[in-house]
Amino acid sequence: MKRLLPSLLLFTPLHAADDGEGARQYILCGACHGQSGEGTAAGPPLAGSEWVNGPPENLIRIQLRGLQGPIKVKGVEYSFPAAMPPLAYQTDSQIAGVLTFIRSSFGNNAPAISAADVAALRQEAGKPMLTAADLDLPSAPTAQPAANGPGKYDHLDADGGFPIWTVVALSAAGLAGAFILLRRS
Repeated sequence: MKRLLPSLLLFTPLHAADDGEGARQYILCGACHGQSGEGTAAGPPLAGSEWVNGPPENLIRIQLRGLQGPIKVKGVEYSFPAAMPPLAYQTDSQIAGVLTFIRSSFGNNAPAISAADVAALRQEAGKPMLTAADLDLPSAPTAQPAANGPGKYDHLDADGGFPIWTVVALSAAGLAGAFILLRRS
């Protein structure tokens, strides 16, 4: 019996071509793009993104080569300190599954991507990282926003710099370390 728990947690329907593998694979993607595709301080939103709903070759090439530099999504330019690394270690089937999941979730409604589509571009793996300028420009976003309402990160500025939570966490860790050192003396 296949486990579909991740897709149930995301409250998103699975595309008919996705057997649940894409939802399981997306858990890794969600660390930067948000578990509901809303985007975070580490990655742009996928929900309703013209890049997700655009030419499938863009997404396949990004998975195989990675992406660096600024990218404009839904009219907002995002520039992150770290690039998206290539994920070419994944099989053609895994890449097709996760991309199909993304293209049919979070308010997106784009056709499935097959393992054969990925295999046709597999020679891209190992080439230098892509920039937005290397990709086919998608048309303006047409997908509906995610059905579960606004994302919890919508209030963040795309160029917000160092996240405040990291400053607080590092400060707390430093104070705890100082306290421990003082108690030992």
